[in-house]
Amino acid sequence: MDNFIKMANKAIVDAMDELGSKKGDSGMLVITNAGYGQIDNNRSVPLIDTVSELTGCTAGKGSLLGALTDCDAPVWFSIRNNTGKTVFIKWENKEFKNQIFDASPATLLEYENWKQIAEGLVGPKTLNQIGSIGSLWFRKAPWYVLKGAELHGGACPGNFAGFFVHQYLKQNLALGKGDHYLFVFAPPTCGMDILQLIYASSAGQKQMLSMQFGADKLAAYISEDVVVFATVIRVNQVQDTCRGVILGFDIKKASRDAGVDFETFFPVGLKSSPLFGFSRTKVSHYLATLGFDEQMSYISELKKFSGKQQMAQQIAGAGSNPYKVIFSA
Repeated sequence: MDNFIKMANKAIVDAMDELGSKKGDSGMLVITNAGYGQIDNNRSVPLIDTVSELTGCTAGKGSLLGALTDCDAPVWFSIRNNTGKTVFIKWENKEFKNQIFDASPATLLEYENWKQIAEGLVGPKTLNQIGSIGSLWFRKAPWYVLKGAELHGGACPGNFAGFFVHQYLKQNLALGKGDHYLFVFAPPTCGMDILQLIYASSAGQKQMLSMQFGADKLAAYISEDVVVFATVIRVNQVQDTCRGVILGFDIKKASRDAGVDFETFFPVGLKSSPLFGFSRTKVSHYLATLGFDEQMSYISELKKFSGKQQMAQQIAGAGSNPYKVIFSA
């Protein structure tokens, strides 16, 4: 591993020279998959220390961010200076290669520029991660939004919708003494990841349920033209109560307001198409600018309900149709 560290050291030093940057410069950002990827079948996590030591970027300063990738993905680094100039470094064919591009919003959020960059070493999938997470960082998005994007493998409007749901819950369904949330996603949505982080909730802890649920079945219960985002239930075992709400997110309105054609969210090739990451990044960049009232304009209360604690148990145990329990109460 020592030889890999030396090679990474040189690649990072060369990148810093290209950027005209010094260790600790303000406005510098590092995004890397080193916490998850590999370098010739070795775990790449030690390289996090290498890039931090050479750039001065750290997680504590909010200038060193991660991106989730497969465990066998080659390690890569994106180092950006305060103008947006970026050096992307990737381990490929036994060496570190690089690509230089402008990641400032003025450049990156023009599709032809995005497409041209995606044709290089970075590729469309990784550009989605670097571009979307970097865009949120530039907009000074809340830390949980950035961490949610890291876990999700990139930012998207659904990631923001999860944060908006959190904002809604604080105002409208806040936890009191002895309360806890049960989250039900039917079908699953991108915002599960950020809500998992905010509330330390997961399927493994049995506080977050994900169920496949087709649009045809959903239409029998909810007719609004929004994404049915999450069912959140506040449960109190001592008081034997539950109170819940089905929340929707108006992704089509968000796309229109951001100047993005919603159809571009589903291009031919999906993640292999530059349009996949570009559309999500541009809408996310817009959503990062919103205050609380504007955030809530995209969230809909599709159904409120309440009952005994047993109702929450019935919803959780309803197999693939939690709405049957909710709408028959």
